[in-house]
Amino acid sequence: MKYILKLLDSINQCLIPKLAKNFDERENHPEFEIRNNTLDQNFKSLEQYLGDLDLPNTKGTATIIAALIILYKELDCECPWNGEKSKEYSKKLNIYFELVCGSRLDTILHENKNFNIQEIFNICLENLHSKLTYENFKKYPGQVEVYCWLAKDLRRFQVKVKPAQVFPAALLLIEDYININTSKGLICCLSILRCLTQKLQEMYTGILDQLMTESNLYRKGECLSFAKSIIEMHKVNCISENTFKVIICDCLDICTNEVVADILLNKTLECLDEWIQYGWCVWRFSTDYRMISILFKVLYVCKDNSTALYIQKLIVTFITLCKPEEKKQILKSLENVNKISSVNFRNQVEAIKKEINI
Repeated sequence: MKYILKLLDSINQCLIPKLAKNFDERENHPEFEIRNNTLDQNFKSLEQYLGDLDLPNTKGTATIIAALIILYKELDCECPWNGEKSKEYSKKLNIYFELVCGSRLDTILHENKNFNIQEIFNICLENLHSKLTYENFKKYPGQVEVYCWLAKDLRRFQVKVKPAQVFPAALLLIEDYININTSKGLICCLSILRCLTQKLQEMYTGILDQLMTESNLYRKGECLSFAKSIIEMHKVNCISENTFKVIICDCLDICTNEVVADILLNKTLECLDEWIQYGWCVWRFSTDYRMISILFKVLYVCKDNSTALYIQKLIVTFITLCKPEEKKQILKSLENVNKISSVNFRNQVEAIKKEINI
């Protein structure tokens, strides 16, 4: 047992130490240099411990392999603190492990009959989440990269996934104010969700709740992108939430402001476009006419031609879903467009009218 503890300690010595300051608080962190300067010596110690151990027949194998996987991926990740030396040692570790155990560290979780890969996976997540806490996750950038790799490759692993076990770090990243972390978190969450189809409704409801209350435009934009991806996976099941239409109308309404539109408009339109593929059957002019009204409102102030064409397409789609009497009502209301001074808008409305068949 003492020998295994020494081996695990030698693995930890090869990892990047906990940063004194958050990764985003300074450009140069001395801990990166410390790790790189001591890597030769620490890796040599690791090799010696591994060489003296019959790993396949050792108690606590899963704990050791989990630690080796984390080390391998931290050394191998494409990050500014990793140089050629790190890459060489990651390859060396992978080759050595394959010689000893008959498996590669980068593929052992995909399918392996020699080890309990579920246990290895569980320990990997446990070890990562012990460091990636609310207080400290920004002080372990290397461990963040390892976690992101695990989350993004999740569908390839032959393991069972529990939401409470795998989500925490991804949610921390999403909630962070650094855009790159938010992006990483969203990518991780989407990958996890593909493995948790029964949880999609819960996540869909949750993201809609956040959209209802989110005041930060950039985070709202990321939430819209996330909602679009969930709708893409959740398909027709997404129509059960009526709040979606209210949220989209509210987002479109504030996009009449040019600054807001630059941030939100395209993401709102894309999200709506995705929803209508599955939600068209529950759209009703009698209750949802506000959607068409606001789309016209946004079209009037839109200055980008490609975005304007996108809005026109959506307007035509919604009008097409209307009953013949409703279409006549809409076309009649559009007769007053000639009174509007904007020639461009009048032309856009005429183009829309030509697309409507009664």
